[in-house]
Amino acid sequence: MKKLDLKDKGKKEMENLLKKSEKELLDLKFQNSMGNLKDPHKITMKRKEIAKIYTAVRIEDLKK
Repeated sequence: MKKLDLKDKGKKEMENLLKKSEKELLDLKFQNSMGNLKDPHKITMKRKEIAKIYTAVRIEDLKK
């Protein structure tokens, strides 16, 4: 996810995306613990994506 993609979204949309990404991260962690995850780097990438979304939401809050 790029920052440009997040700038076009509204706050509610970003919050929904955040919930979805957090659920995906939880699923990835579960798969990793069970040994079914072939690429553990996906966990790191998902955590960074979540951080970008949190940052974009915070920037929206500060604009108001």
